[in-house]
Amino acid sequence: MDTKFVKLMVVMGVMFVSVVALVVKSASAPLITTAFFRLFFTVLIMLPVVVAKNNRNTYFPQKELLLSILSGLILGVHFFGWFVALDYTTVANATVIVDASSVFTLLGGHLFLNDKMTKKETICVMATFVGAILLTYRSLSFASNEYIGILLSVMSSVTLSIYMLIGRRVRRTISNLNYTFVVYLFGSIFLAACTMIMEGTFTGFPKSNYLIFLYLAIFPTLLGHSIFSWSLKYIKASFSATMLLFVPVVSIIGAYFLFDELPLPEQFVGAGIIILSLFAFTLGKDEARKNLDSDKEEKGIN
Repeated sequence: MDTKFVKLMVVMGVMFVSVVALVVKSASAPLITTAFFRLFFTVLIMLPVVVAKNNRNTYFPQKELLLSILSGLILGVHFFGWFVALDYTTVANATVIVDASSVFTLLGGHLFLNDKMTKKETICVMATFVGAILLTYRSLSFASNEYIGILLSVMSSVTLSIYMLIGRRVRRTISNLNYTFVVYLFGSIFLAACTMIMEGTFTGFPKSNYLIFLYLAIFPTLLGHSIFSWSLKYIKASFSATMLLFVPVVSIIGAYFLFDELPLPEQFVGAGIIILSLFAFTLGKDEARKNLDSDKEEKGIN
């Protein structure tokens, strides 16, 4: 596979993902309903492929199945937190905080999976929290409801990290297609329950909203995140991770033109610190991987 083509596909996927917050805020349907239909339409699109690929009995160990279901429910919580957060806080706050999920993944891996943290990674984590304080401290006033959006964004970031950690475990034995289908299915079930409790209906919206739901299912989900997973077979993970750092940048610029959301100077500084910290963290992971591969070659490990 031509690596230039793969990288071009990744860039295209990043552009699809970058406008999610802008598209979601443009919908007139409740945001929790939008979150549900994003996953529900994704499941409907994937269903024929899953059936065709699994026309024979597919082995799905019970433990991995239960973990996949749990992962789906957690992904549902992630979408709930992130979509609803956009009702309370700015696109800048929501996107930058959620994109910092790799820091929570790193901490989770260190605390629960015995992953070792390097000095550079520790510095990146500390810098990210400093940036987060600069980004959000003006929003943490109980005089307004914006603090709710910040808390929901943090919850969304943490649950995304848990989802990623579970995925690391399950994907060792289960195909990506089967895993993501189960995850999206149970994520949509969770969001359906939330929609019924909070909104009480799935219908009655302008037709343009259903086009938005379909767009979110096809482009950011299937042609966005799925492309990132597919690309790992052909290019370094650091390329996709680095490109994804442009998501909050594009989102912030778009939010300024569409919703007149202009971050304060200290919020620009905070967002910049977070993005640079994540960039350094990404390069550090790639460098560590190179050193590990080099050690394996010297020791004759395949």
